[in-house]
Amino acid sequence: MEHTIKLHTRENGRFVVKTVATDKYFTVCPYQVGDDDLEEVEVLSVSDLYLMWQELKAGDKSCGENCWKYHFYRHEIKPEHDERTGKPIFIDYVTPGKVYRRGNKVFFKAVTED
Repeated sequence: MEHTIKLHTRENGRFVVKTVATDKYFTVCPYQVGDDDLEEVEVLSVSDLYLMWQELKAGDKSCGENCWKYHFYRHEIKPEHDERTGKPIFIDYVTPGKVYRRGNKVFFKAVTED
């Protein structure tokens, strides 16, 4: 039993949407101060997360929008059994975090919300 999801992945330098079987992916969510997250953009890897974030920021800058901020999340999908029905189900464990770059490597650091 696999978990499949449509994600943005880089192919030949451009983002394309593919259906992928994975148990771990990342999302970037634009928001404005005082509002909830808008639509999530799902990507396969942390390097894709960083590049998608840079593209979103560049798009905001080209439109003259400076009010957008971004939340980052790591999703881990784990199969578990539903105690009520006995059938296997997928549980999405979401971890908020920060994305940063050191040299030519990109990292995701989990943060705790107080």
